[in-house]
Amino acid sequence: MQPMVSGVVAALLFLPWTLGVSVFRNLQDAGEANDFHGDISRSFLTHSNLGGEGPDFGSEVMHILGVAADGENTDLVIAADSAYKAHKALENGVSHDFGLINLECNTSAQFWFKFVNSETRMARKYSKIYLTLYDFDQSEDGMFEEATVDSATAYWVTSTTELISNISSEGGSWRSSTRGTSEDNPRDKEHMTKEQRDRSLTLLFENTGEFKITLAIKPGDAGCAAYGRTFLYDFRPALMNETSVEPFDWPSVPTAGPGALFHMHRSALHRNNLGAMGPEIDGLRGLVLKNAGFFDGSNINFAASVANGTYEPYMAENNGLWDGWGRINGKCGSELDLRFSFLNEYDGFPMTVPEVLLSFTGIGSDADGGCAMSVSMSNFENYSIVDTGVNASEASGLTTFSKAFTQTDAINQVDIVFKSVHATRATIKWDLGGSGGKDFLFKIGNVL
Repeated sequence: MQPMVSGVVAALLFLPWTLGVSVFRNLQDAGEANDFHGDISRSFLTHSNLGGEGPDFGSEVMHILGVAADGENTDLVIAADSAYKAHKALENGVSHDFGLINLECNTSAQFWFKFVNSETRMARKYSKIYLTLYDFDQSEDGMFEEATVDSATAYWVTSTTELISNISSEGGSWRSSTRGTSEDNPRDKEHMTKEQRDRSLTLLFENTGEFKITLAIKPGDAGCAAYGRTFLYDFRPALMNETSVEPFDWPSVPTAGPGALFHMHRSALHRNNLGAMGPEIDGLRGLVLKNAGFFDGSNINFAASVANGTYEPYMAENNGLWDGWGRINGKCGSELDLRFSFLNEYDGFPMTVPEVLLSFTGIGSDADGGCAMSVSMSNFENYSIVDTGVNASEASGLTTFSKAFTQTDAINQVDIVFKSVHATRATIKWDLGGSGGKDFLFKIGNVL
């Protein structure tokens, strides 16, 4: 058995591509990278469903149109990981001169900021991007705001800053220390008070068009108040007159961009007619899980179809979604050649995702000691087995996962890592005997 690699994979999703520009998804705007000059006061919020929290439906991002001060057609797209929870999603967007991100107390989430061409949706790249975060303060209950960054090359705070800093070789974190109210929030970026400047932080990102930050609202000694808090930001070097801090051991280049972000627990069953065996006989075959993740500007649909031969269910009504897993029921004594595919939700075309973790369970016999299920796969990077009772054997380029004794309530999960994949196949075999049929459970997720 090979050890499973580690790594954190996340992704950005912006609004739907048109078919005419979809071939340019992996291209970047031509031309020499220059400094980015931002002005959110002229921008418009066109879509707000950050992390699936609403209020809009569809793509789980926040899309802000026209964030460049020099008239350049540049939009900002922000995506969040699955840990994001808003207290009041209606507060996400823009207000006065600032962008806003609202969080629930006692939550922390990663956010990816990406700049794209307003017309082509191609990625922008800049030599310098300044991000300023404002209004680091806390509630009367003591719940405080914190930001963590691992890809900036420099930062600025005032000499009388109220922020508490924690700097390490991996980056830095900054948290509030003083109580504040909505009355002391900045509204005019050109006329900020000393208190407002002392609660601000400017960060520099170089030679990139995207970056990641982690934002958190943490409870104080008195716990959480019955409301969340909102981070304010823009893209101007508000504290450039202060002394720049460039820790010598910080990374010299930004961290690698995100891959795909999967959230199968949020997916919806879009089609349920695997092998034309139902339970939804609609003329279209396959099992499709809609919005199982997002990558490269599109929601990802995850599909299962019969690659070869026929499919024999015992109880087709079991097929579909079950507790965050996809479920396929098979008849004892049958075999299924299954194809898994990643599809673009908007045009139905195959998508190649850079890395994905495919997990499945159900290996072994049923409670009656028969219908032992095994799964054979190939072309993966590595795997791990949660239950050591599951065996892995290799023959003819295939790895077969099986179990020699009856399945119990104990976990018998197999996790397989695929890289640069748009489709893969699995052969599922149900032996004779037992109760008549058995379920195969599967799901996709990020490599952790």
